Amino acid sequence: MGHLGWSEREYLESSPEGVYYALQGYFDKRQMDEKIIRNLGFINYKLAGGKIDDPQRIWPIGEKKKEERTVVWGTEEERKATMEKIMKAHNIKINV
Repeated sequence: MGHLGWSEREYLESSPEGVYYALQGYFDKRQMDEKIIRNLGFINYKLAGGKIDDPQRIWPIGEKKKEERTVVWGTEEERKATMEKIMKAHNIKINV
């Protein structure tokens, strides 16, 4: 199936964890391939007289800036009030 090269049976019989790690490996391979292509292009750039010494400045690869985590629920009091409304609307009772 697709770029992973799995059969439909392999995909359907694998666990969610197995699929996750297979996809992680696939994307790691894609990133390594991109680095190889970038380095080959950078070598040609330098041979043609390029002045920049860092391929990362021309073709950035790797960790992107992490976005600040936003809170979906708002404050702790708002979260609790919303959860109570949801539980009341669906008649959910939690014994604590």
